[in-house]
Amino acid sequence: MSACGVEAMLAERYATDWHTRIPTINIGASYNQSDMFQKYKQALRENDLTLFLTLALVTFVSRLPFIFYGYGVDPDAWRVASVARIIADTGKYVFARVPGNPVHEYAMALIYQSGPALMNAATALMSAVAVAAFALVVKRIWGRGYLIAALALAATPVVYINSVSTIDYMWALGFAWLGCYFLLKDRTVLAGILLGLAVGCRITSGALIIPFALLYIRLYGWRTPQLAWFGVLTLLTGALCYVPNYLSYGWGFFDFWERGYPAPLTVARRMTLYIWGRFGVLAIGGALLAHLIMRLRGIATDKKIYQQTKSYTWIWVVGIALYAISYLRLPHDQAYLIPLVPFVILLLGETMHRRVFQVACVMIALASFIEPCKSVLCAGEIFRDSSQRIAEVTFSEEILAYGKTLPDNSVLVTGWWQPKLPTLPGDKTFTLDGVDFVYVLDSTSLKQYLADSASIYFIPSVIPFNEEYYDLQLQDIVTSVDELDDRRLSW
Repeated sequence: MSACGVEAMLAERYATDWHTRIPTINIGASYNQSDMFQKYKQALRENDLTLFLTLALVTFVSRLPFIFYGYGVDPDAWRVASVARIIADTGKYVFARVPGNPVHEYAMALIYQSGPALMNAATALMSAVAVAAFALVVKRIWGRGYLIAALALAATPVVYINSVSTIDYMWALGFAWLGCYFLLKDRTVLAGILLGLAVGCRITSGALIIPFALLYIRLYGWRTPQLAWFGVLTLLTGALCYVPNYLSYGWGFFDFWERGYPAPLTVARRMTLYIWGRFGVLAIGGALLAHLIMRLRGIATDKKIYQQTKSYTWIWVVGIALYAISYLRLPHDQAYLIPLVPFVILLLGETMHRRVFQVACVMIALASFIEPCKSVLCAGEIFRDSSQRIAEVTFSEEILAYGKTLPDNSVLVTGWWQPKLPTLPGDKTFTLDGVDFVYVLDSTSLKQYLADSASIYFIPSVIPFNEEYYDLQLQDIVTSVDELDDRRLSW
């Protein structure tokens, strides 16, 4: 065979090989990828750890864009950062607010030097634990519908906002629902310890022992030893968490000051719009209306999201009632109702047609990102919160800068802005360049400053707050600083 013939034969074979081998490789890779995806889907359904880690990761990543703007809108978040510094520097326990939340405060003391981003990230991580653990509990009792329920919890506005701040609500929720998961796995000792840690983050978490115990009884029947271990370890762990509070304050750490009862309309807003957002309120209201219409028209409403034959409705009602009644006693912050949110989602899932429930969950989740307004759609609650945080960080820096321009022997009363100042003073008075920065003035300190011929300056909106706080008349004896009028802020 000539050289030309050999070259032609090799070229033909090479061309044939190229056309036959490459598609085979692609098909194999595609098959392997598809096979791996199917195995992963199966693992999500059958393996609790896979589901937990997946949901925790997705939830945590969803929080990351919002952790970089100070410690949060709530002044209590800044108070936590302040006491974290004190605990770390002195080794002595102090609380951010009564009765204290020692587990969270000590945890923040370990990382406070890293700044707000890491402290907020720690909260985001605990919110991820809460969402993933809640999904596992829903999976255990319903068998399905846990992903859509987890989505609703993760993106409920009040939950989302408090997942990216240095605050304790999500720490308590994470420990509590992780404890509930282990309780339903019949690991009552671990469940009691975890719920006790939730109590150490927020003392009101102790109320969850009732619906969680009822849920255990509904699944397993009455088991005295297991329930006793769960209850005793919850109370014992929670009590041990508050030993530092007792050592620092005695029984006085239970004292609290009531600021008066808000107007009924304010309470109603905090229990609805401030928790669920506008879309969320429309979703829940629409779900209830759709359910009523279906019942009146005789349309079947028994196609539920869950597969179990047992009903847990009354347990969810107990959980809702406990926190609703507690909130109505002191309705000062909508975040107090965060423990109620999972029970509302579970109640909707058990009473509504599954399609109605799914639509309601999606709308609740949307409320964090968009909301109806005059221009059809506006930015949702999480974006509003971020804008407010940015504006507040800037304004707190302006307060500090203005204070430096005042003459010696001056007082600047900052009210709720005091904890948010960059120096992290908490509510304590501090002096900077001869100027006292004060939270509020009581009658004694007011008389002392006047006797010392001090010039007293106020942020305008703080004057009526201080007057109500200590029943003082200040308008004619203090100077209102119009340059620091926080009513000009918008977000």
